[in-house]
Amino acid sequence: RGASFTFGGKSTPNMHGARVRLQVRRKTSGAWRTIATVAVNRRGGYSRKLHFTSPGAAYLRWSYSGGASHAWMSATSRSRRVAIT
Repeated sequence: RGASFTFGGKSTPNMHGARVRLQVRRKTSGAWRTIATVAVNRRGGYSRKLHFTSPGAAYLRWSYSGGASHAWMSATSRSRRVAIT
């Protein structure tokens, strides 16, 4: 708790310039909350440094909103559980 870590991913195909949202929820069910928006870099990667101050599980995922004005369809990554102790 209080320690920083980096959570990242890579888009395939490379979505350079697109903006992806980092989302969190603290329980296995419930609404996802966007905590950051990050641009995909030239190599297709994206990441965000973060930390939590309260203990317990945190579930993290990346989300992309496609649409008529975007070159790619909407997508979300698998969620990852992080134990905050």
